[in-house]
Amino acid sequence: SLDAIAALLEAEAWQPIATAPKGSWLTGPNDTRDPAYVEPPSLLLFTDDGICVGYADAYYAEGGWGFNGDSFWVSGGEQVTPTHWRPIPAPPVTEAKP
Repeated sequence: SLDAIAALLEAEAWQPIATAPKGSWLTGPNDTRDPAYVEPPSLLLFTDDGICVGYADAYYAEGGWGFNGDSFWVSGGEQVTPTHWRPIPAPPVTEAKP
């Protein structure tokens, strides 16, 4: 339900997709050989189809070879259109066995 989705967004500290880190290609170097290049981080992305792990891909952004006027977010090699994002949480800490 929409109430459950809204509660999830609030509880998990989701942020609007416009605020998501995209690496340097949008406002800086997009050549991976440039020392100032920053790789786009993998993030949790919230889409109409559910939650996935993805990143901002310059290939699909305006000026990129794959640009088609759609989203530049990619998950599993497919374009997705997220509305919110959050960092990927750290894995659980397990106790060492004696």
